[in-house]
Amino acid sequence: MAGVGAPRHPIRVTLGAAVLALAACNQVFGLDPPGSGDDDAAGAIDAAEAIDAAPDAAVCGERDEDGDGIPDGCDNCPHVPNPDQSDLGDGDKVGDACDPHRTEPGDRLIRFEGFAVMPPDLRVAASGNGSPSFAVDGHNLVDNASAAGVDELARLPIDVTGLSELTVTTRFAITAYLVPNMGESRTAGLWAAIDDSVDDRPTFPGGLVAEVGVEVGIAHNEITQLHCTKSGLVARGASPGGFGAGFEATITVQYGGGLRAAMSTVSGSTADAIELLCGAVPSDVGLRTHEVGAAFRYLVVYGR
Repeated sequence: MAGVGAPRHPIRVTLGAAVLALAACNQVFGLDPPGSGDDDAAGAIDAAEAIDAAPDAAVCGERDEDGDGIPDGCDNCPHVPNPDQSDLGDGDKVGDACDPHRTEPGDRLIRFEGFAVMPPDLRVAASGNGSPSFAVDGHNLVDNASAAGVDELARLPIDVTGLSELTVTTRFAITAYLVPNMGESRTAGLWAAIDDSVDDRPTFPGGLVAEVGVEVGIAHNEITQLHCTKSGLVARGASPGGFGAGFEATITVQYGGGLRAAMSTVSGSTADAIELLCGAVPSDVGLRTHEVGAAFRYLVVYGR
């Protein structure tokens, strides 16, 4: 997995790629007329008309998070490389490469943050003896604080009107790490609001935390866990392995059915999935660090 901030190879965009990108814009934004997806010639005409109507960068932006040649604003999987933009599984305009329900139509992209700039509605909070230190740096949302006793949270509101399920994914790398002492832990991952969850620290909200990290008790253990701070419930899975400075992970949490949250974690070749019953579909999602520094590459939210 490439490191955060690693240089990208230059991409040569051919006319065919430009037509593909613009056709993808139509698909993502629902601009295709009925039946156009079944007619390659009609699709090419639509793309040609789009070139005349608006330049690619003006419609789609210039950022290409996954390096597949399709700008984020028109990519039906902005965080997963899929230059073919295939959506054959269910045709719901979320690409097959990232569709949470590939053969069940109904998913849609709710929010994608590639952190080229600081999101204007992002709210930050910190507990313990620190203050929030999140900043955008090199297309990452970076928190370099690793002081003992400090939790940090960057949270974004999500409009969940009419939605019964959210799927949230982030990719991050650990940038600052202090080896924990007995009774300490170091973790990073996702956070979500559940119900009206607020714990006993008014500046740091409670919620559902999906994280990977290490803790030291009787033994030094690497952990993957869902933690409902409101109820105190915890569900744990196998260790992702190798947590520390330079560690990278992708975490996906699926909140659905009003009560169920499931997390899968991928780091290198290790994958694990755990489940926990806790709360409802969240109206806020966020990125959390606990006594580590981390650089978050993206945050993507799908709903249905």
